Amino acid sequence: MTRYVSIALGLIACASLAYAADLKPFQEQAKTKFEKQATGLLSDVNAACGTKIAKIDSDFENFDAKNFSRSQPGSVCSSMTYAIKEACKSEPYKKAFAKKVTGLSCLTAPGTLMEMKGATLVNHMNQDKSPSTADLKAMLDK
Repeated sequence: MTRYVSIALGLIACASLAYAADLKPFQEQAKTKFEKQATGLLSDVNAACGTKIAKIDSDFENFDAKNFSRSQPGSVCSSMTYAIKEACKSEPYKKAFAKKVTGLSCLTAPGTLMEMKGATLVNHMNQDKSPSTADLKAMLDK
């Protein structure tokens, strides 16, 4: 049994290395910049909302620089974190956010601007549209 677990863990490790290697240089560069910015954004959200969210997930294998010609992904993601911090200024929304949201994702692939997927708040980043505090509050009211 232990042998099978070891083999499975080895396969997972190899798959994750192959996955990381699939990023093109411009995607890797954008991901590195995003991760640096995301650390500060997440720290601000956790402080404002009383949460302990570990990281902001993303999907840089789908990153296309032409979709971010005017703004970098970290800047676009900051519009979601701004909406979160504004919502958390209200104690009822701060409680609702802390109760309902355990993860954050800022995705580069097209999709619904902002949505809940389970307990993860997902922002499909768009340099032309920003999620609003009102949108977030409406989701937390459900």
